[in-house]
Amino acid sequence: MHLAHFSSIHVSQMPPESSPAGPRHHLFGLVVGGLACFVLGGVAAALGIHFWQAAHDFRGGVPTTAYIDDWQLNCPPASKTATGCALQSVVMRPGTNVTLAELKIARGVAADSLTIVVPLGVLIGPGLAVSAGSGPAVVVPYTTCDQSGCIAITTLTANQRTQMESGGAGQITVEGPDGKQVPLSYSLKGFADAMHERDRDWRRRSGHWF
Repeated sequence: MHLAHFSSIHVSQMPPESSPAGPRHHLFGLVVGGLACFVLGGVAAALGIHFWQAAHDFRGGVPTTAYIDDWQLNCPPASKTATGCALQSVVMRPGTNVTLAELKIARGVAADSLTIVVPLGVLIGPGLAVSAGSGPAVVVPYTTCDQSGCIAITTLTANQRTQMESGGAGQITVEGPDGKQVPLSYSLKGFADAMHERDRDWRRRSGHWF
């Protein structure tokens, strides 16, 4: 009688739900499910913040200015898709607030344009010469003179851009009233990064992200 009782106890099986493997599988499923919900929730929150910021980004309606070393990046409102950012650099007389020259680069339909403004009083006939790094100087005729100074405009070629991006400094040479050449050095520090940011901004405006 005792043997029979012992045998019946020995061969009896535990219910599946009371097996140690049951709770472990159940707990694993809860952990996996919780992690999945956490990840999906994080993705949804990130997307929500992104679209909210895009809808409320104040830059969409106002122009912005960024300073990259010695160059200034002036951008129209982000909502403007027909035009892009322009670069600007000002050459100052050391130790003063006197402007000696100003360079501007704007995006054109076929190519970028380089505008150089120098003080009034230069000889108009010879034009000015501009160079970058170790590249050759390019003579640019003056377009006009106004209260801001005498203005020379030329196309910025791909070769000139490469020279400006790789050079540490450039030079503008004008002729004074006495016919003597006056060299004006300008910095190219930050120019390559500024051009990169300008091109990246244009891709966003035109819908081309790559």
